[in-house]
Amino acid sequence: MALGELVTRCRGTGRRQVKRFLVRFGFVAEFMVELDSLRRDVGVLQLEKGNLEAEIRTLQHNCINPPEPYPPSNPVGYVPAEIPVSGQAYRDFLADQLYGTTTPTITGVATDGEFLQVGLGRYGDGKFGPRWIAVDLYDPSPAVDYHHDVHDLPLDWSGRFALVMCCAILEHIHYPQKAIDELYRVLAPSGFIYAELPFWQPYHSGGDSTVGEKYEFGGDFWRATVEGLRVWTAAFDEMSCGWANEGVVFFLGRKPA
Repeated sequence: MALGELVTRCRGTGRRQVKRFLVRFGFVAEFMVELDSLRRDVGVLQLEKGNLEAEIRTLQHNCINPPEPYPPSNPVGYVPAEIPVSGQAYRDFLADQLYGTTTPTITGVATDGEFLQVGLGRYGDGKFGPRWIAVDLYDPSPAVDYHHDVHDLPLDWSGRFALVMCCAILEHIHYPQKAIDELYRVLAPSGFIYAELPFWQPYHSGGDSTVGEKYEFGGDFWRATVEGLRVWTAAFDEMSCGWANEGVVFFLGRKPA
């Protein structure tokens, strides 16, 4: 008797009977196909090993992201007409304007000053440009200028920088509010800050292959919502704060003059 005919006969007796029959007679591959079919038939979510991350990403994209528009605040001067109305596109636009080139090009950033890069960010192999000062407590890369704790930056840095970038760092430090207060201090009046960290992202700590060797981040402690990021950055004048599609929150603000 053909396997398909046997399975058809067994369907009426329930899922357990089909499973017992297929496993008993060694049809393991066929059993997995049939089991998937049965689970789809009854609407049971299948999270097989190896597909877990993809399933979570799908759920995150469809269920966790807040409703459009992205982001909640879009100052007209910072959203060109050709940028699609999506958090990811807007975040990419800001990133390109702020650190996609060696000198920031977004309107209002003083390009004749110094810029502070907290961590090596998405590039991972160097500073954004010659005017950037890179600081990281743990990263041994020669691109890091200073191994300072962002909770306690040098006193003589007060008011030094025209722009501070802090990307994918706040989740790895013990006290994000204290760190942001320090970044506020080292910004010049009317200076800009751009910060981002995950809302949804798997636990990550312990090393980064982009610097060529393993080093400790110090841990993975925090996630934030837009509302939470706004609490931490309340001392700044908000220019934009929102969500990117993959579950990152970002903030663009300015220190009052």
